[in-house]
Amino acid sequence: TYTLRAGAGYRYEINEQWDISTRAKVGSLWNKVTQDNPEVKLFSDSKFVYSIDASVNYFVTKQLELAAIGELSRSNLVDEDKLQLRADYHFEDNFAIGVLYTHRDFGADTTNEGGLSLRYRF
Repeated sequence: TYTLRAGAGYRYEINEQWDISTRAKVGSLWNKVTQDNPEVKLFSDSKFVYSIDASVNYFVTKQLELAAIGELSRSNLVDEDKLQLRADYHFEDNFAIGVLYTHRDFGADTTNEGGLSLRYRF
């Protein structure tokens, strides 16, 4: 499953350590199911997808940021509710490295993921 979405958001600074943000995104979600041979498609489809999210961010220091993000995504192929917890270290004004944990709920199925990230903020 692949998604490509564009969006817009708003970030509100409560004080020097806390801020909240929200975003709305729209785009396309496409899914392809194959056998062991990727040339043999069992299913392929693309649909319109939209989502909204909200986050609470806490800056422990100027460089270390903790965040909790909730997102709701909806499409004809899959509905997804997502919770993400992350910690990012800003080593430059626009660059950060981080670790994250994500819980995804698809209704009948759920997944838990962990990862590392490199972020650029403009």
